[in-house]
Amino acid sequence: MQQIKCLIVDDEPFAVELLKSYAVKCGFITLVGTCGSAEQALEILKKEEVDLLLLDIQMPGASGLELGAVLRRMEEFSTSGKPLIIFTTAFEQYAIEGYKVNSVGYLLKPISYPEFLEAVQKAARVLEGMSAGAAGGASSGSAVGGFLYVKSGYKLVRVDLSTIIYIESQKDYIAINTSVSAAPIMTQISTKEIESKLEGGSFYRVHRSFIINSSYIESLGKSKIVLKNPSGGKSISIPVGDSYKEVISKIIQK
Repeated sequence: MQQIKCLIVDDEPFAVELLKSYAVKCGFITLVGTCGSAEQALEILKKEEVDLLLLDIQMPGASGLELGAVLRRMEEFSTSGKPLIIFTTAFEQYAIEGYKVNSVGYLLKPISYPEFLEAVQKAARVLEGMSAGAAGGASSGSAVGGFLYVKSGYKLVRVDLSTIIYIESQKDYIAINTSVSAAPIMTQISTKEIESKLEGGSFYRVHRSFIINSSYIESLGKSKIVLKNPSGGKSISIPVGDSYKEVISKIIQK
């Protein structure tokens, strides 16, 4: 697992020390530093490369939610997709607000080590997916560092575009298969609608029922495309529809 450069932002010394001990224990987090306010965090982020923020919500001055909103508006951070944010708070009612500013996790104090580990491992998978997408050489436009929200069940789920391997139409639903989850994300939306949200990126409709992320291509054929399985399992074979044969040429020329 790749090393994650992490900044802890919390005004409670006990909380900071606890998170520092958890970061050391898990072994794949490099601590960039700690600070006690959103304003201090922003100054650090302008100077240091940070992959992940462990961000308290209620602090003196601007809140963690306000900092998250600022980062998502700043081109320097919004186009890269980093830093990812895991909110840490004693107040459960902030969960929905946290996801509105694109956090990848939400930890309710007091935080146990298993909860912490699960959250940072999820962040690591997202970062690895982003790296895989960039390494694939896609001239992805809005797809690199981008994301979208889909309704799955009774909640909105953030999907980082670089983690999408392929999308499959299943009657009234689509299944979004990603590199960060073993199970696909099911959402009631048409393939045409999701395709429109992915325009200008590394995504291609190759079949009436399939859209693929070209960043994960392992091999190309006239009748099928084989995609890499980031989890190390069997490669994924996707059929190419007869009316989509010209897409292969577009992918090769990209």
